[in-house]
Amino acid sequence: MQQKQKLILVGGGEQGSLSAEIAAFSWDVTGFVDAKAVEPYSAIPWLGTDADIYAILQEHSGARVFISIGNNRIREKLVDFYALPEEIYAVIVHPSAIISASASIAPGSLIAAGAIINTRAVVEAHVIINSGSIVEHDCHIGAFSHIAPGVVMGGGCSIGQGAFIGLGARIKDHCSIGAGAVVGAGAVVIGDVPEGVTVVGVPAKQIKA
Repeated sequence: MQQKQKLILVGGGEQGSLSAEIAAFSWDVTGFVDAKAVEPYSAIPWLGTDADIYAILQEHSGARVFISIGNNRIREKLVDFYALPEEIYAVIVHPSAIISASASIAPGSLIAAGAIINTRAVVEAHVIINSGSIVEHDCHIGAFSHIAPGVVMGGGCSIGQGAFIGLGARIKDHCSIGAGAVVGAGAVVIGDVPEGVTVVGVPAKQIKA
């Protein structure tokens, strides 16, 4: 049996627990990095803090890294802080996920149980595609975005960098969601959403500042 490659997880919260379970199918989850040891990783060794990342990688030669934090901004800040080569970041895919042979998944991204990534879809770096979400053909998911469980997006959609798409949201085909935008849980998006705004409801409408 082929030996699994070592994986260092960053983040010890709820997203970290989910990431650890998914990663265990195909990676040797060697330990985790966080400010302190936390309960969800009781069976996984705590290796140190963010400041120790270089020493940890030196000790665990050949290991890959995955940032298992749900907050898009924190995930992006940690990538900037670490300044590691992109190729050191792992892609984590649940065995039940369906990914088209023509789709592409960039380093640092997670595809959870039951998700579908269809023909020619592009998932950029450090994206979370959560359980049961459907990314249809020719969609483009920007870096550091987060697609919550049960989201369905039609073909040709564009999700901007750092956007958050809430539980069960529906996005009509060929719609564009701007960078940093938030689509509320259960919202139905039938048109483009500008950068940095929050939309909710059916049909989705912008919340006034």
